Amino acid sequence: METEYSSERLRKLIEFNRTEPEILRKLIEHASRRSRELENVVKKQKGLGEKILDEIGDKLIVAIDRKGNPYIEVLGVDGSNQVVGGRSGKYYIMLSAVIVYLPQGTATVNPVIRYPDITIVSFTDPSGEIIEDVAEDVMMLLETRAIMESVKLKQSEATTPLFIDGPVMDPPRNIREESLTVFKQLAGIELGNVNEYYKIRANTIL
Repeated sequence: METEYSSERLRKLIEFNRTEPEILRKLIEHASRRSRELENVVKKQKGLGEKILDEIGDKLIVAIDRKGNPYIEVLGVDGSNQVVGGRSGKYYIMLSAVIVYLPQGTATVNPVIRYPDITIVSFTDPSGEIIEDVAEDVMMLLETRAIMESVKLKQSEATTPLFIDGPVMDPPRNIREESLTVFKQLAGIELGNVNEYYKIRANTIL
């Protein structure tokens, strides 16, 4: 029995060794093909980025004034969230907000990057129906606070372009009351109602 088992095992090992180079070759070919595909995607994205940059520069938003005027400052703010967990209705929301400041617009060599908020909060949602909304809401609240902080980085009195990846009134729905409670626990800031949040965000951006 032991001899038969050993013989069968040896046979399979020999077969595997024979096919191993072929498997390795196919894996290398697949990786090489995917690499070329990704390279083409990156080239297209770079080309589109350069076109967008030229268009922005023509409108004197983030580039040097073609008439020789001073550089234009630029601010950008964005928030992100990731929901994990869910067992027994217990979730954890990873949140962050980032500020990017370009004091000389596109000519900036050393951009200023700040992370005013990086945190994790827990939230219980037995049904799992509102957790995504709450995560988005709290992220937007932190992003709005980051926008308020970003203004302090300005060095000139001129109007500064602010880049955000969404509408001024974001999210485009009513923020949940549960989200305001989480934000109060997280930031120590109490908003009387949903409308107060939208008013603060609009006034800060505009």
